Amino acid sequence: MTPNLQEHYQVLCDCLPFRSNAKALVYLTRKEGARVLTNGLAQGMMGSVLSTVTYFYCYESARKYWKQITSHNVGLPLLTALTARTITTCIAFPFEYWKTLQQSSVGVTEKSGIKLGTKINAGFGTLLGRDLLFSGLYWVLVENIRRHVKSWSQQNVRIFELKVFVNMKF
Repeated sequence: MTPNLQEHYQVLCDCLPFRSNAKALVYLTRKEGARVLTNGLAQGMMGSVLSTVTYFYCYESARKYWKQITSHNVGLPLLTALTARTITTCIAFPFEYWKTLQQSSVGVTEKSGIKLGTKINAGFGTLLGRDLLFSGLYWVLVENIRRHVKSWSQQNVRIFELKVFVNMKF
């Protein structure tokens, strides 16, 4: 028989005994204060804006470049997405790291400025791998679905126009 896991392993966290997010939010606000909930929010917002702007600019630029080399239905969106996401992650990673440092502070943090520490490369590989996998899969699917929907809708519009034209009385 296996021993009870709670008895065997020591619980290292102060786990919240709540079944709803609202009750946990009220508890955390009372216990640690409202400012703690916003740790890392400014850094996350800056990183998100920078990442979004950079990503779409790089995606469109990379698409023009890779379109000269290939027009393959999977290869073009995959190469485009991987190129754009690599550049974007390299540019936006310091904000992601900074946000993580701010969020990991217990209580109200008084950190000011960018304090990146000595472990800036600790999560870069993992973040890049996750982002590349998601972007590659996402854009291959989106571009191909968009192409099929566009083709399908154009065919149906032509059929509709033909039926309208045939039924017109001159």
